[in-house]
Amino acid sequence: MKAVHTLYLGQDKTARFNSVSDMLASTELSARLAKKHFGRIELYTNAEGKELVNGFANVYDKIHLSHTSEIIPEGWTYSKILTYSLQKEPFIHLDNDVFLFDPLPEDILNTDVFFQNVEALTKECHHFYWHTAKEFKTELADIQPICPAYAINTGVLGCNNLKFIKSYAKEAKKLYSRIAEHCYTSDFTRIHIPILMEQQLIVSHLADLDVKFLFNEDFEANYAGLKYTHLIADSKRNPKLIDLVHNRLKELQ
Repeated sequence: MKAVHTLYLGQDKTARFNSVSDMLASTELSARLAKKHFGRIELYTNAEGKELVNGFANVYDKIHLSHTSEIIPEGWTYSKILTYSLQKEPFIHLDNDVFLFDPLPEDILNTDVFFQNVEALTKECHHFYWHTAKEFKTELADIQPICPAYAINTGVLGCNNLKFIKSYAKEAKKLYSRIAEHCYTSDFTRIHIPILMEQQLIVSHLADLDVKFLFNEDFEANYAGLKYTHLIADSKRNPKLIDLVHNRLKELQ
């Protein structure tokens, strides 16, 4: 199983970090740790992304110039979905703010598909799924009935069942083409429509598959002692956490 990264920044070169420097430090640390465990990591990006990672390009075994500005709508999860669709062998995709400090157990690596964790829509912190679906009921009619109970955090997505990932990516790209214009209407929709597309739509494709999660919905590890960090939301702009990223990276360089 190879590891893969996606780097497509669009207009925001910081990718919601405080600076490009912080974003690149996070990307490099994530890549170095993944390569340590999987032996191989590839980057899917565009010419601009390739130039940005020039300082540590040797960490990647291959850099694919697969993401052109002409084919990426503003919905920021589309770039990850495109990367999924291009895979021809089992893979694990990690967000560039995910740090896998330990190797994963064999049983999870051999399953059809595995993810970071379940997100229960009944929890108040996840109510935005419902608000987005309600606001765009017509445009999102295809995924309204998917699953009223949960979505999936795809900070990590590992896949051995390529038929599943191709089917999901095909539908996701089709829906993106229909609703992309709404990603521009407000900060809320710019962030939450892509999340809905990525993290709730995927649930409808998991029937009859062997699915595992690194963590449960309370973010308790399903595998004892697993050392793992995901700088979700505003945590990637926390100066203390970013200092830890820079310091850990220096230890590996």
